[in-house]
Amino acid sequence: MWPPPIKLADLLELAAQRKLPPGWLYLPDDWRTWKAETPAYMLDGDLEQLEAEAAETGYESTIEAPMVEDVVHHVQDVFGDHSFAARMEALRYYHRFDNVLPALGAPDPPPPEVTMLEFDRDFYDSLGHERPDVRCKAAGCERGAVALSVLCRTHHFEQVHRRPCPFHD
Repeated sequence: MWPPPIKLADLLELAAQRKLPPGWLYLPDDWRTWKAETPAYMLDGDLEQLEAEAAETGYESTIEAPMVEDVVHHVQDVFGDHSFAARMEALRYYHRFDNVLPALGAPDPPPPEVTMLEFDRDFYDSLGHERPDVRCKAAGCERGAVALSVLCRTHHFEQVHRRPCPFHD
């Protein structure tokens, strides 16, 4: 049996005071429905059992109590905003992206695939130009090797990352 719910606005105020009870914050599955009056639960106990009960009611665990408090304090300390709207924005952002809100009104971060491609491109570009006078040692490759390597940029990338290179320029 779950304890009585607490309004989400009141729960976030407790978080601002670092007075949340131990456990996990349970909220409705759809974060877009969360509002000040949304019934929220701080539940502690057998997580597997709580998850099963929550699933039956349309609720899910979101964030553990100390992190809820940290998320609320982050928005207050970094942005100086103590409003419910700012707390909610920070809570939703953390719930969705497992990260603190970088700025009030921040856009969603790019998908992981986009970020990985950007990192890959940076690495690929950091290899520099291929030397036309030193051939890549990969079988059948006609490209030049990059400085400090016996491989072209594509083959050097594949050797380091152990996966196909997405670039061939």
